[in-house]
Amino acid sequence: MSSSENLDGVLAVLVVYERNLEEVKPWNQLRTLLKYSKAGSLSLCHVLIYDNSAQPRAKPPLLENCSYIHNPKNEGTASAYACGMYLAQDLGLGWLLLLDHDTTLPEGFFSLASEALNQAGIRPAALLPWVVHAERAVSPAHMTWNGGFKPVPRHSGLKLGKCLTGISSASFVDVKSFEEIGPIPKQLWLDYVDHWIFSRFNSMNKSIAVFDAVVKHELSIYEPATVNRARLFNIMDAENFFIASLPWSARFFYPMRILFRIVRQMLSNPAGAWNIVAWLFEPRKNHS
Repeated sequence: MSSSENLDGVLAVLVVYERNLEEVKPWNQLRTLLKYSKAGSLSLCHVLIYDNSAQPRAKPPLLENCSYIHNPKNEGTASAYACGMYLAQDLGLGWLLLLDHDTTLPEGFFSLASEALNQAGIRPAALLPWVVHAERAVSPAHMTWNGGFKPVPRHSGLKLGKCLTGISSASFVDVKSFEEIGPIPKQLWLDYVDHWIFSRFNSMNKSIAVFDAVVKHELSIYEPATVNRARLFNIMDAENFFIASLPWSARFFYPMRILFRIVRQMLSNPAGAWNIVAWLFEPRKNHS
C-alpha cells in the first residue's frame, strides 16, 4: 500500500453494463458520500466506475476522487474487482465496496458497517449486508454439503463466521485479504465470482462478518423465465467450474441437482428446462 495508507478508507467499485450514469442506482448516493463521509470509521474516499458497455455510457462529470474505466470487451465483475484492488493499493485504501449498477444502498449503510467492524474485535476479510429478493433473504448463505446454498436466517446484531458465502454487490472486502486469495480464474468473469471469493476466504480460515443493513436486490437467477439462453449458459458454465473446485460430495451430487432442476423447471418454465438440456449437450470445451 502507499505510504499514507488509510485502513478504514473505502474505494467503491461500481460495475456498470449498458446503463447511462443517471440510470445507475447507487451513483447519487456515492457522490453524496464522497462529500460527507466521516473520518474515523469506514469512509468512502474514492469511486471507480467500471463501464462494461459496448460504448462509453456512464462517464461521470469531472469530479475529485472519482475514476472512470471503459472496457468494451465486457470482462464482467472479475476484471472490475481486480482493477479496484490495484487502485485501492495505489491510493492506500484498506477496503473495497463492490457494487452493481442496480443496487440501492439503504440509509445508514456505512454507519452500520462501521459499527459491525468495531464490534467484531478482529479485521474480517469481508463485511456482508443482508440481501433480500422479493422480501426473501438470499444472502449471506452457507454452502451445503451437496454444493447448494442455504440462506442464513435473518436476525439483528453482528454475526461473525468462517463458512459464509453471499452476493458480492454491497459487500465490503478487505483489500489485503483480496490480494491474498490470488487472481480470479479466467473461467469466472461474471457469475460465481462472489462465491469463489468467499470460498477462498473460507479455505484460508478468514472470518466474514454480517452487519444489520438490508439491501434489496433483484436477482435474475430467482426468476428463471427472465434468463435467456446465452445468460443461462454462462451461469451453468460458471457453476460447473465452481463445483469442480468443491469436495467430492458436491461434485458427486451435481448431476442429480441438474436433473432435479430440469424437472422442476419443466413445470413452471419449459423453455428454461430445455435450455439446460441444450447446455448439457454442448461440446464439453464450453464448460471447462
